[in-house]
Order: sequence, then C-alpha cells, then structure tokens
Amino acid sequence: MADAQCACGALRPAVSEPPLLTALCHCLACQRRTGAPFSANSFYAIDCVEICGTSTEFIRTADSGRKVHMYFCPTCGSTVYWKADGAPSWIGVGVGAFADPAYAPPAMSVFEQSKHAWVQLDDTVKHFEGLPDRRDWGDVKPSLSSLATASLPRLLGRCPQDFQSHGRGEEPRDAFALWLAAPVSERS
Repeated sequence: MADAQCACGALRPAVSEPPLLTALCHCLACQRRTGAPFSANSFYAIDCVEICGTSTEFIRTADSGRKVHMYFCPTCGSTVYWKADGAPSWIGVGVGAFADPAYAPPAMSVFEQSKHAWVQLDDTVKHFEGLPDRRDWGDVKPSLSSLATASLPRLLGRCPQDFQSHGRGEEPRDAFALWLAAPVSERS
C-alpha cells in the first residue's frame, strides 16, 4: 500500500493497510523526539507493517514505568517508527516518513497543554489538553470512523461485535484505546 522511509532511505517500514489512527501529539517527549513543535503519528496493526533495513533502538521510560521503544536509522538518524509496551499490537510510524501530502488527516490532537501558542488547528480534529480519558473516548469515536474495521477484529483478537459495542457506555476494549484513555501518569 505505502512505504515510509528515513531521510537516507536505508530504513523503510512498508505498510499493507490504511492507518487505524492518525493523531497529533504536542507532549514534550514528542517535541524532543521530532525536533518539531508536535509529532504527526500514524498507528497500524503491527502485523501489517514490514520493516526493511537496520535500525537502532532508543527506549524511553514514561512516568508510568512503561517503555516506548523508538527506532531510528543508524546512518541518518531519522526516527521512523516506535512501539509502546502499553499497546503491543500497534506500531507507530511518523506521518512525515511517508512524505505524502495526501496522507490521512489527524483525528485528534493530544497534549495541547504544551502546544505552541502559534500552532493553529481547526475543528476537524478533536482537541485534548492531555490524553483523552475514558469519559472522552466516546467523543473521539466519530472522528475515528476511518478506522479499518476489517483489521480491528484481527488486531484485537475479538469478534467484530466487541468493538462495535463500544460507544454504548462500555469501556474501550483494545490495548491502544486503553493506553490512549489512561491518565498521563499511567501512559507509556
């Protein structure tokens, strides 16, 4: 479907399905990781991403004690993808690594408490000062209508009705939703 790559082209994640979620993050860790005022992140089912090339791993420990494994090119230094212990079925790939202006737009913007004042985003994305908690997850769901629902049952290891039942007062059932909905102090 699409290939991402580092600046020199030596590290290439190839994806075979559309992203399950695209989000912006303004947290200080993402600002430092990208060298930009926010990160643009796409999330995929781990089994639809094939990594080609050699990477170097950097492990960041969150306040919760959980780890985020970031992978960058040892030649050019570009951080291309990452995996969070709190969401083992998902892999994040930097939107910029696709170099595609028509890439899927973000559904949400998180950690706006540390967003640069001059960054302006419209209301096509859901805005959150931190991470959305469980009470807010239902508000995000309509913004996530572009999720590849055929991938979710396989990703979650559950039947389709388990995911579809969410939004009727139930808690999110997949690992990423739980991670995303966790309080900041519990996020990896």
